[in-house]
Amino acid sequence: IEKMMQTQSKIASMGEMISLIVHQWRQPLSIISISASNIELSARLGEKISENELCESMKTISTQTKYLSETMDDFKNFFKPKKAKEELNILDLINKVDSMLAGSLSSNNIKLELKDIDNYKVKTFSNELIQVIINIINNAKDVLKQSKPGNPKITISTSKNTKSYEIIISDNGGGIPKEIIKKIGKQYFTTKGEQGTGLGIYMSITIVKEHLNGSLKWENINNGARFTISINKSHKDT
Repeated sequence: IEKMMQTQSKIASMGEMISLIVHQWRQPLSIISISASNIELSARLGEKISENELCESMKTISTQTKYLSETMDDFKNFFKPKKAKEELNILDLINKVDSMLAGSLSSNNIKLELKDIDNYKVKTFSNELIQVIINIINNAKDVLKQSKPGNPKITISTSKNTKSYEIIISDNGGGIPKEIIKKIGKQYFTTKGEQGTGLGIYMSITIVKEHLNGSLKWENINNGARFTISINKSHKDT
């Protein structure tokens, strides 16, 4: 049963990744298309294109194609299984998440704010941690799309103490209804109807507990919800 749920969760994650790629690529592809069309139009109309204008257009196309290549590498590496923990810079990891989600969030007018990020290093499985963070942010995005606050925002911050590193993800979507807050994380429980699998938070809890040596908790705050990923320190990480 556990293997089946992991497979279902992986398929759902792949669907989400494809959606994120679509959002990420839409703008750079549009810029490339506009740059190429402008050059073609000038040529067809017999207009003289200055060397400077041509170089600028080529530079724009080159920059955008490089960006497309880099984002593809990010998503490709996301699905590569890691056999051993790696030491990573938490700021670099969160910046990567920011880059992967930027297109999807901006298309829904949601701001992702990075606040009070401690630039520490932690030894863990990076892809699994990224999967959990993206899972939580995607859930927050869905809540914000429904609740429609004035300035929809998701905030990521970090902290650490003698026992653990923490990644805190909060939103201003009005909070989790009291009648379901204890049900979140239960196997197959979802508030998304037929669109949800009920495995997102459940599998995130499993990943954090069994693979990242930590815990995942959630609570309501003044105007939204807050999820905290805690990764326990080992003697090698202190």
